[in-house]
Amino acid sequence: MTGSRRTIILSTHHMDEADILGDRIAIISHGKLCCVGSSLYLKNQLGTGYYLTLVKREGAGRTSVSRKSSSSTSLREKEGECSSISSSDAGLGSEHESEVATIESAAPLPDVIQVSGLIQGHVPAARLVEDLGHELTYVLPYSAAKDGAFAELFSDLDQKLAELGISSYGVSDTTLEE
Repeated sequence: MTGSRRTIILSTHHMDEADILGDRIAIISHGKLCCVGSSLYLKNQLGTGYYLTLVKREGAGRTSVSRKSSSSTSLREKEGECSSISSSDAGLGSEHESEVATIESAAPLPDVIQVSGLIQGHVPAARLVEDLGHELTYVLPYSAAKDGAFAELFSDLDQKLAELGISSYGVSDTTLEE
């Protein structure tokens, strides 16, 4: 209805609906108007930025630990100690299971450090928000898109995917809900 000079007021608790249906969105909290604007305006003012999600290549996790000799020696020794423990009663929540989980997550994988270094070399304000399973997720501020840092970052990522142990990556915008 652009240009028809008509207004339809829709009330919803779901910001994704407001994002899709509304040209302008007003956010009301506790009976007071907090902000008004287009979806893009609100995301720029209140959002955290873009999400860069990188998918780790299969098998890259455990082999990358052995590349760092200084920290991996102590990890291998501890893993050897844990593997010699009888696991007949080591189940979820047992002391043995917790001990192994601590050792595996004791130090970040070298690939994560290299990837973070590459990303923050182009976008210093980028920060790692999730390292779960086969995915790494970074938040890239909106300001970095304006100064051309993304183009250089994506070009560098494309060239170094295999070296970093990354199979693919994607970028998404912050949702209004977030």
